[in-house]
Amino acid sequence: MNLGLPLVTKIDTVLLRVQNLESATEWYTRVLGFKPIYTDREERLVVLAVGTETSLTLHEQRSNRATMTHQIPRCYPIFYTPDIEATHERLETMGVDVQPISGEDGETRWFAFRDGEGNYLEICHYETSE
Repeated sequence: MNLGLPLVTKIDTVLLRVQNLESATEWYTRVLGFKPIYTDREERLVVLAVGTETSLTLHEQRSNRATMTHQIPRCYPIFYTPDIEATHERLETMGVDVQPISGEDGETRWFAFRDGEGNYLEICHYETSE
């Protein structure tokens, strides 16, 4: 584990929970001009390019989805890390209550945790061409 590097290198996306994915996608594309860059119909989410490297992810609300014994908020940041295992381990050693890493190798992997005030946050990792 390299302690000299920051744990996260950017805000990857801001996730916004919506009631109706299709109408929300239509609104953000028509009104704000955002362009869909990824769609997952099974997970009911659309990632929109905002004009920078940080995107907006619309995720259709599921009525009974909860984690870490608290409801997931409607909007929260997802940070990106180049090393998900080392970041997870380091937060754990710092006493942060982290959830297990989700996702498969070669795909997006992530985990949830809460900050010192109880705010819900996620950190993700995926392979990049950089």
